Amino acid sequence: MREMTRSAIVILVLAACGGSSRQVSQARYQPPAANHPPPPAYLTEATCADVATNLASLDLGNHADEEQLEPLLAQYTASCAKLLLNQVERQCVYDATDRTTVAWCAPRMMPDAAVAVVDPRDCPAVVEQLRLQIAAQPSQTRLLERQINAVQTSCERDRWPSAFGDCVRKLRYSGNVAPFCAGAAPAALLRMMNERVALVK
Repeated sequence: MREMTRSAIVILVLAACGGSSRQVSQARYQPPAANHPPPPAYLTEATCADVATNLASLDLGNHADEEQLEPLLAQYTASCAKLLLNQVERQCVYDATDRTTVAWCAPRMMPDAAVAVVDPRDCPAVVEQLRLQIAAQPSQTRLLERQINAVQTSCERDRWPSAFGDCVRKLRYSGNVAPFCAGAAPAALLRMMNERVALVK
């Protein structure tokens, strides 16, 4: 039997499925051009203008008109510049999804809404329960001790909100800090703490 051509096979398949050969597209996939613009990257170097945009959005929502936005944008941009917010503060405020987080990120911008933080001198007591796991897992004593030391260093240097400290104080395993207490900590703080723990070898 003469070998069927590809087009004949396509026709037979379509007929079997109730279709028509005229429905077959002859278009071929074309890869994007080399100069095709890439998708927008996540902003990692927020400016005072970016800070102002996020703060205005928190104040007014995402559907405010220009007359409402313009004075707020000008106010927050000027405030950010006057206070000389550094890159870490600007990025933290830009990423914030609520005003409590903004107050933690840049207390100077919201002096009337200060967030209570753990006194660094209380941090050893905050992680005391976590140290109990060291005795329970003697084969991993050194690693666990270094990880908990990293968590304690974060508590002492990264301005833990009191609510986050209260949550951690009740935990017995360092691996539970992020999943169980994430709701009490700004995303920027969790990122800083996790970076400290990740450096432990």
